[in-house]
Amino acid sequence: MTQLAINVLGMTCEHCAARVRDALGQLPDVKVSRVDHEEGLATIESGRWYAPEAFEKAVGDAGYHFAGASVMDEVTIPVGGMHCNNCARKVNNELAVVSGVKRVDVDLDGERVTVTGRAHLGEMIDAIRRAGFTVGEPPAQPDVPEVVDVAGGEPESGAACPVQLNLSGMSCASCVSTVERALSGVPGVERASVNFADQSAYVVTRGDSAALVDAVKRAGYGASIRQDDDLESRDAELAARLRSTYIKSGVALALGAALMGTMQFNLLPTPDATAFWLGVSAVVLAAMAYAGGHFFVGAVSSARHGAMTMDTLIALGTGTAFIYSFLIIVAPELVPPASRHLFFEAAVFIIGFINLGKGFEDNAKGKTSLAVKKLIGLAPKSASRIREGDEEETVPIEQVVVGDRLRIRPGETIPVDGVVESGNGSVDESMLTGESVPVDKTDGAKLVAGTLVMNGTLVMIAKQVGGETVLARMIDLVRDAQNSKPAIGRLTDRIASVFVPAVIAIALATGVAWYLVGPEPKVSYVVVTMMSVLIIACPCALGLAIPMSIMVGMGRAASAGMLIKNSEALQAAARLTLIVVDKTGTLTAGRPRVTRVWAQDDETGMLSLAGALEKLSEHPLARAVVQYVQEQGIGETTVSDFSMTSGGGVTGTLDGQTVAVGNPNYLKSLGMSRRFDAQPEGGSTAIYVGRGHEV
Repeated sequence: MTQLAINVLGMTCEHCAARVRDALGQLPDVKVSRVDHEEGLATIESGRWYAPEAFEKAVGDAGYHFAGASVMDEVTIPVGGMHCNNCARKVNNELAVVSGVKRVDVDLDGERVTVTGRAHLGEMIDAIRRAGFTVGEPPAQPDVPEVVDVAGGEPESGAACPVQLNLSGMSCASCVSTVERALSGVPGVERASVNFADQSAYVVTRGDSAALVDAVKRAGYGASIRQDDDLESRDAELAARLRSTYIKSGVALALGAALMGTMQFNLLPTPDATAFWLGVSAVVLAAMAYAGGHFFVGAVSSARHGAMTMDTLIALGTGTAFIYSFLIIVAPELVPPASRHLFFEAAVFIIGFINLGKGFEDNAKGKTSLAVKKLIGLAPKSASRIREGDEEETVPIEQVVVGDRLRIRPGETIPVDGVVESGNGSVDESMLTGESVPVDKTDGAKLVAGTLVMNGTLVMIAKQVGGETVLARMIDLVRDAQNSKPAIGRLTDRIASVFVPAVIAIALATGVAWYLVGPEPKVSYVVVTMMSVLIIACPCALGLAIPMSIMVGMGRAASAGMLIKNSEALQAAARLTLIVVDKTGTLTAGRPRVTRVWAQDDETGMLSLAGALEKLSEHPLARAVVQYVQEQGIGETTVSDFSMTSGGGVTGTLDGQTVAVGNPNYLKSLGMSRRFDAQPEGGSTAIYVGRGHEV
């Protein structure tokens, strides 16, 4: 029997856990040991080999998100393609370096490998595939040669893994369709979604990620695998791109304004001043190359790949304006006298305004990744690792491995998922649960990366690191959601795929109509109307509106503390008439406050004593008490011998007597007896104040 731990996202209650338990239990020879909805974990025992996609389908059919599986002790994996000891050695070497693997036994005759240790199943499968072999049932016809992707990919096998790509060169929604078709055509790709607003792609594939990059490049666009986010470098890159875009826009608009202004006041010579206008045309051409060269390069690249994009429209419109004007200067006899108008200012104005619009779009894009940025910002960059001899060293978070002992002090963020080995403290888990009241942690308690230690020092043992932490899976979930498309988004993509050819056809029909029935000067009207049709389609709001709406909506939700699972929810939200919330903590202001006071006799004295003790504490409830005492204008009392007990309360000495503030069990342990009980309102927490032997 193989014991596996399966990470499941989206469970919120025992009902969810039961659904996941039933779904996994329907797999033959699978026994579900436990499902913990709070931890997002299902533990199973399997009597046969299952690839991760089998668990992904079972969990997905139940309505939840599969986030990987880890081996608890030992697993036997069928491996296809091994023929000799050299093959066995390659498999052994690749698996040996996987984090958590302790032992590897390769069985050549049985075409399988047995791995001992606690390691991620997907990483094991990736290691076997890196060695050049297939994972799954041994092939029925081993003599049949492997089918390898001509783009350089690997055989279509193994676990389906999400891959995030950074894209460049996309200018409109037509580009989105082209890139999605290119990615979907790569062997092993199960799903590909391109986000025009974020210039990224989210691909679920069983093949080689390098083949995805090659496919995008063959389609005429740039692509690279998205690595761990460096927010500072990405922000710097965006700022540099914005600066360049605005400078280009300024150059084009300034030249266009100068030409238009001088023409308006009749300061320019007539078109037969050939030498002057040749100089102007050279300046205009240089400005077009500097400020709009990327449009023409994009149009040529698209044409080479048999596609038409927004760059095509811009290049046709501005290029037509320039060429027509240049012909009037060098060969005026080709154009009737009444049609000899120059459009140099129109060409540079169009490029200037489109660049300005692109700058505004880029600026908006930079602000719409708030959801992911907020989550990434929760994780610390380093951790305090405890070495032998109880010595500490500060290491980058990437160097923390499973089993490391880490120390977290008050005010520090927990770096990875794990359990408390020693120490007591309270942890703010509101980023995970929405509950603002800190949770007390003692030996054996679970800790989640990104949560904040409010008080007390904890020593923890790392259990999940890197992409296996709850926080990392949340980030992946949000990225997946931002790249998902609602029904209306898929509709606009289909429209956009024929949008540019349709615009060009309409422009041609417009030109023909004006030439046949338009007034004189016909040629001028033909040029102006065709150019107008081409340019008015820019920028492509059709392709930008939907992805920008999704990213802005999810970013605004994240700033309010909400994570949205997919874009279909956003589209459905427009029809909501009733919202049911299962946890009141998600609706609070996030800060506790005093709502009622009970006093046996001297309320002022009790509050003065509570304020003096709580002022020395770091607990959020203590801050609420101190704020209330200050608002009441009550003077402070000075206490000595202050001490704090995590999960209990605080004590001190006043006039030779023990004074304390905390929960009833804590005060009872100090020998203080209660004469009455407070009756907290719904959702409230009662805090007791004691002096001497009495509460």
